[in-house]
Amino acid sequence: MTPLLVAASASAESALTFRFPERFEEIAATTYDPATGTTLGGGFIRVERSEGGRVRMEAATGIDGGANTRVVAELSTSPDGTGLRLLRQESRSVDVSGQPMGVLEIDHTAGEGRCTGPSLRGAPPETETIPLPDDDRVVNVPLNLLFQPIVLGEAGELRFQILLCAGGPRIVTAIARAAETKATRRDGARLVRIQYELSLPKILSRVFARWLPDLSFWFDPHDAGAWIGHEMPLYSKGPTVLLVRRGFTPALLGFEP
Repeated sequence: MTPLLVAASASAESALTFRFPERFEEIAATTYDPATGTTLGGGFIRVERSEGGRVRMEAATGIDGGANTRVVAELSTSPDGTGLRLLRQESRSVDVSGQPMGVLEIDHTAGEGRCTGPSLRGAPPETETIPLPDDDRVVNVPLNLLFQPIVLGEAGELRFQILLCAGGPRIVTAIARAAETKATRRDGARLVRIQYELSLPKILSRVFARWLPDLSFWFDPHDAGAWIGHEMPLYSKGPTVLLVRRGFTPALLGFEP
């Protein structure tokens, strides 16, 4: 599932083209507290075919009876038939009290990002919009696909964009690179860890950093770059959790409670 990074043929579409997935599957996962290794709940990542030759990716993670996040990405076959282009991305979260946190949407066809807040005191939720860049490389959801060139040794780093909703909608550039890790499979084969950071001057980075948490992803380069796990807050300023593919453990990823 390695993406090819190419220029878009039209302004109202993503400038990223992903290769077709090698596997269409649902990956069962477990949500852990990274500080203690305690099991918090379940989770999954699902990649499946949908109508019209499209591909749908859906993922969920959360705490049983508490905070959770569900994300969706929809992709279609590129005009030349060689890969997949992003059509839409969406993220919905629920806080620890069970209250919806709002919706983040990215409509690549319309060239627009939308941030819809929660309904307060019964009032209709407010939606703020932002135009996507002409060179639209916004990827909030299928990061497991985006990072494949680094995982498989085809690139040293990747530059992309993300949409942030906290504090008002904004689009920022980020850089992903491989990071040091001791994570392994059960047979001792080394995994790859990817982290990303904002590409901003230091003074601006300090301002934006509170809206962008530290993220880590783990992949198996010996199994076609398969996703193994990731660590991230469930939502802005929310609890940080570790989602791990079944068959792996926090200890294999280097976590020592």
